[in-house]
Amino acid sequence: MFRVLISPCLAALVVVLLLACPGRIALAETTLDRIARTGVLNAGTRQDAPPFSFRDKRGDLVGLSVDLIEAVRAALSSRLGRPVRTEQTLVTSQTRMTVIESGQVDLVCETATVTWEREGRVDFSLPIFRDGTRILAYRDIIDRIRDMRDMRIGIVQGSVTGRILTERIPGISLSPYPDMPAALRALEASEVDGIANVGIVLRGLLPQAKKRQGLVIVPRGEALGYETLACLLPENDSKWRDFVNGVLRDLFRGIEAYRGGYADIYERWFGREADIAYPLDERTVRFFLSSLVWLD
Repeated sequence: MFRVLISPCLAALVVVLLLACPGRIALAETTLDRIARTGVLNAGTRQDAPPFSFRDKRGDLVGLSVDLIEAVRAALSSRLGRPVRTEQTLVTSQTRMTVIESGQVDLVCETATVTWEREGRVDFSLPIFRDGTRILAYRDIIDRIRDMRDMRIGIVQGSVTGRILTERIPGISLSPYPDMPAALRALEASEVDGIANVGIVLRGLLPQAKKRQGLVIVPRGEALGYETLACLLPENDSKWRDFVNGVLRDLFRGIEAYRGGYADIYERWFGREADIAYPLDERTVRFFLSSLVWLD
């Protein structure tokens, strides 16, 4: 029988290190473990991105992203056999990554675009939306400035939209803003000639415009580029990522027939009777199905 002898000094050092770094002990606790222990899902979303996430007339957070978070919460409660409540944290395009990296929230669902650079900092869920990059501008500006390379375009600082525009329209001038409402105000003040984002976000901005007459979204045909939106998740927590993706997979069942949980949520916020009608098309359905095939 072998014995490992540890000197009193070494043993004392180990105790001191454990006391000084208690957070290290908690590293083994996964997101699912912590939610099971606390009964709390920490989620992040926006309050200025209709119809993905915004405040309704009562001041409540609502939208497609909020409904997806609720679906995750309900599935957690069922899986864990105990009530789970959601603690919401408001995020912006500047903070949505850091709140995940810091462990402040367990997932962020809003309008984040999937990129390989971001994948190095966080994990992404399955896609929750896909749309094309377009420009919102006043018709007289479009008529006067024939070449988009001569336009000044407002974008959200750090957004993928800026990269898409510079690749598609070399020489275009970009002006960054903290969020889309700020970019819209700049457009109305003639500080920029147009503002860019995915089409549905631009359509969501239209009701907020004080000078709405003459606003158009271009190009009308093929988009300048396409962006895939997904929820943000903590890096390297595969059990949590698999759980969230399992919830999304179940929601997408029946999407080929425009039925099921996701289709119902989509219809609520983008259907023909919604404030912002943006019907689900066949190309988008095929895209969702292609992203789900590896799970079945």
